Amino acid sequence: QQVMGVMNVQELLTFFVSAVVIFCTLFTCQPHIHLFSNFK
Repeated sequence: QQVMGVMNVQELLTFFVSAVVIFCTLFTCQPHIHLFSNFK
């Protein structure tokens, strides 16, 4: 069997990083989307 501890830590790190990137893109893109919708 593989060491589940290391695998879980790596999966948690990758999931956390991807979640942070998604939240950052959402929070940074939303104001621009509202601005673009206001201009139209």
